[in-house]
Amino acid sequence: MGKQKTDHKSLHAGWIQDLKVANIIKIDGAKLVCLACQSNFTFKQKSQLEQHIKTSIHENLAKKFAMDPQRQILLSEAVESQSNKPFYKNMCQAFISAGIPWKKLQNPVLQNFLQTYTGRAIPDESTLRKNYLPQIYAEAIEEIRRDVGTNPIWLWVDETTDACGRYIANVLIGSLKKDEPSKSHLICSKQLEKTNNATVTKLVLDSLHVDKFVANMKTAFKKAPSRIAIYKEKCPDLPLPPNPVITRWGTWLKATEFYAQHFNEMKDIIETIKNDAASVNTLKTMIQSHDLPRNLAFISLNYTFLAEKLTELQEHGGSLHQTLQYLDEIENKLLKVNGNIGKAVIEKFRTVIGKNPDLEKLKQISSILEGESDEELPAELNPAEVAAFNYAPLTSVETERSFSMHKFLLSDRRQEITPENLEMELVSRYESLTED
Repeated sequence: MGKQKTDHKSLHAGWIQDLKVANIIKIDGAKLVCLACQSNFTFKQKSQLEQHIKTSIHENLAKKFAMDPQRQILLSEAVESQSNKPFYKNMCQAFISAGIPWKKLQNPVLQNFLQTYTGRAIPDESTLRKNYLPQIYAEAIEEIRRDVGTNPIWLWVDETTDACGRYIANVLIGSLKKDEPSKSHLICSKQLEKTNNATVTKLVLDSLHVDKFVANMKTAFKKAPSRIAIYKEKCPDLPLPPNPVITRWGTWLKATEFYAQHFNEMKDIIETIKNDAASVNTLKTMIQSHDLPRNLAFISLNYTFLAEKLTELQEHGGSLHQTLQYLDEIENKLLKVNGNIGKAVIEKFRTVIGKNPDLEKLKQISSILEGESDEELPAELNPAEVAAFNYAPLTSVETERSFSMHKFLLSDRRQEITPENLEMELVSRYESLTED
């Protein structure tokens, strides 16, 4: 049976009843508010509340409070006052944009710092979530509507599995404009019951075992000060190994190029490390293989160019014609690779491209816009709509970036957040970080 969530309200109500302080101590979400001291507390034990009401400061303020009934106001009510609304709304927006969990507001040192330098009471996290997150989310959606307007739109849909094992689908849109590239907007992040793409097909190059080497190098030197110290001692002028990111296309290829260039140094470092960690033992075995340096050389010669091309494809603002040119350049270079691996890679490339039946239609539109085609316009589009395709994006890289943002927000310490609140925060954060 999983851990039961603490019912702070019932717990605090029992404390207040036992200590007979209902006239001066009130409940505000997960906190207790002392009306006399005009402060809120996150007491975890009843004894802490007992100690507070016995302090001389509290006793003196309690006497004054008894003679001034107009002071009986909860901090949650003060938050809702007209003068405080902009402050707390801006605080909520700042925490969303910076990716700071609202639970941090319960930290007494942070509370004291904010209260001291802002001169305002700091609300409970539930106040921001219930009262201000929906407002900020609604404003983000309205801003998207204004930006998109009545223009034709492009739309990306992609799915991933989050830290809780749930299938998540993100939807991004943007305007199609003939004279400028458009800004991308995350409009939806929904949990799915199931998906037909639960697993991702690995690239044929996995058979070269280079992927295993790259993964173990990342593990061996991640948060390992002793190994990093050996690395720095052996190669003081060499940067640490690249850290490939799943949602950043080309980072794996950049890592393989690094290892190809510095293979001898890496081998020397790995052999020096005296550690029985699984990743280190795997590396020591692999570094002795004759296949690994050969495979690194093969990839370095034939495929690391993809990292630069993928970066060009990801650049925001490229025209449809330029993006299609990059795609043609990639295919032409892949065709030059001989052998079984080369054939398998180009076959994989064409299979992926072939799954997009509208690519040929985009090529046709690009030719029309370049004045190089005598073909008729697609039947479902008018001339103005065809012209709007001039800056149509061809990659879904922004969707992958939204997944990175989702992973950042859904950390190990924030997995109790509801899907609805997560979606509102994700959409609002994405919009705030992609403002021009």
